Amino acid sequence: MVNKTKRQSGFTLIELMIASSLLMLVLYSGYYAYSIYSDNWKKQVNHYWKKSQAGMHLISISRVFEGISPYVIRNADDQLSLYFIGNSSSTSFITQAGIYSQEKSIVEFALVEKGDDKLLVYREKSLKNTVFKSINEPIVWEHEVVLLDNISTLQFSYFGWLSFRDYQQFVNSTRELETRDNSKKISWYNQHILDENRIFPINVKVNVDFKDSTSEQLVFFIFDASSYLVKAINEDI
Repeated sequence: MVNKTKRQSGFTLIELMIASSLLMLVLYSGYYAYSIYSDNWKKQVNHYWKKSQAGMHLISISRVFEGISPYVIRNADDQLSLYFIGNSSSTSFITQAGIYSQEKSIVEFALVEKGDDKLLVYREKSLKNTVFKSINEPIVWEHEVVLLDNISTLQFSYFGWLSFRDYQQFVNSTRELETRDNSKKISWYNQHILDENRIFPINVKVNVDFKDSTSEQLVFFIFDASSYLVKAINEDI
């Protein structure tokens, strides 16, 4: 009687090790590719979100400027003036379209340096149940929020009459309106001083350059509220 030995079939240990190594290589390659895709996706989403948020904040800035309201106070020389103060890095005025309140509010946009970053900060204080009579009164802000960050440079500039005196001379001129030449008395400038200007600028321009090489320019038209000041001056006499 002859015994027949059955040959066992299967994988050797070396074959299993090679197969496992190949599988691990495939899994690692897939994980690495997914990580790159995921990182790029996160960067794109983050970039899109920041741009969307900046866009919404730019719209908010426009609404605040569009809501500028004439508000007569006394300046440092005790003269009646329309409240509007500005320089190249900040501006402050009264608006009826604040970010936090729809009541008349005093607001300020200011460029603030924080470490290596530059931020556009918005501050607001409601004037509801509050009388704001003089520039010498301290302002206690109720709200503060960062509207824009990652700023390289930001500059406010103003277009209008260089002084209330120039405006009065123009208005009181005996010449016909068609022959008046105000080209030398209105211009762009970088500082709107309450004691000197006393009325609103005609335009406010904001130039913003971001660190990612993008830029924005906003130009706001401000309605002529000089009649409010003239009326207040006449009533104060």
